[in-house]
Amino acid sequence: MKNIIIYATCQGIPFRDLLLQSDEIKKKYSVFYYSNFSTPGSPQFTIDQETLRNCEIFLYHPSKEFSEEFLSDLLPQESIKLQIPYITFSAYWPDFGRIPDRPLGKSTEFPYGRIPYRSEILDRLADEISSKERLIDTYLHMKSEIGDRALRILDSDFEYLNRLDSRDGPFFVRKYIENNFQERQLFKIFNHPKNELYLLITNQLLRHLELPKLTTAAAEKIPGHAEQNLPIHPATADSLNLNFYKRDLKHLYLGQEYSFEDFIQEYISLL
Repeated sequence: MKNIIIYATCQGIPFRDLLLQSDEIKKKYSVFYYSNFSTPGSPQFTIDQETLRNCEIFLYHPSKEFSEEFLSDLLPQESIKLQIPYITFSAYWPDFGRIPDRPLGKSTEFPYGRIPYRSEILDRLADEISSKERLIDTYLHMKSEIGDRALRILDSDFEYLNRLDSRDGPFFVRKYIENNFQERQLFKIFNHPKNELYLLITNQLLRHLELPKLTTAAAEKIPGHAEQNLPIHPATADSLNLNFYKRDLKHLYLGQEYSFEDFIQEYISLL
């Protein structure tokens, strides 16, 4: 059996799990996932030489420390090398950062923090307002600042998705996200797409390999990023016209269910 290697961020895990839902893939290949980081932001390359030598398809997320020239010395010349899109979308959470440099609630159970990505606006307000109740009320009613920021970030998101789609195929994601992000929540946090998007790129790869595509039932069989669903600010929902949004809807986040207000109360308690 030849190997498919996925060398990627945590997005590679649901991608692998979906590929293994394909009977044709399982007949022809062993599928391996290797993380391209040791901790968030710390790159690594630990794929053993034997696995690389037997690789027929190498799927990877790009990084500054990794190049195809580096790869060409390790893989069989005839192997297929495809860059998979690192799909991100920040507009649902316009004031939350993308770098876990000051995580809240670090512990043995949560080594990267219970809340790895912090809200710039909420942190600023916490420095200005001592009353917890007034802090929450002020933040929840910040319609203009958060709504306007969501629209600006949406433009940036689409620019980024355009860059992803500008590469040679087989992966294209911008049009799908643009057509569906208001009707269904497509991301759990900015860098954790829901299984719907993993199904999209999996089927694009299967089509490229001339193999039958998977149905939506396959996406329902894998966990994906099941426990990291960050709630959305109501002003963001209004500004982006999110038709799926319900303010009191509970979201599963690291083992607990939160509405947006519940989540903000948890956030403040960890400051």
